[in-house]
Amino acid sequence: MIYDTINNITIFKQVIPQFEMVLDFVSKVLDNKIDLTKNRIEIGGDKVFALVNRYETKESGLWEAHKKYIDIQWMLNGRESILFAHLKDLKITKEYDTIDDYLLLEGAGDKLTLSEGKFAIFFPKDAHQPGIQVDNSESVVKIVVKVKIPE
Repeated sequence: MIYDTINNITIFKQVIPQFEMVLDFVSKVLDNKIDLTKNRIEIGGDKVFALVNRYETKESGLWEAHKKYIDIQWMLNGRESILFAHLKDLKITKEYDTIDDYLLLEGAGDKLTLSEGKFAIFFPKDAHQPGIQVDNSESVVKIVVKVKIPE
């Protein structure tokens, strides 16, 4: 897992597949050249795409992990807590769904606060539980860039 500010994303060129597509997308968002009213934004077909999420944070959530895609979760507005843990430290409660690329888990982990301008990268061994309120429930706008792991 990586946690940093969006201005430092270029540091991670070596660890993000399809990095140039991701960087181009981030630049366009920062320059207000992307229509963020869509829920899904195509960047590079099934290799790279973005999901624009708008929701209210809540007291608890579900642990999830992915096998096919890396998640780059980037907060545009608001803030949330995200729990994170290594996959091996949690118990699987729903086996892997190959179509929707997720499995569900339970257990305990550490917490970070994702606020405006911050991002976290979750790799397949990184379970995460996003959408948790920091103090009280608040509205957030978050982009999740999905980057397919080369086979």
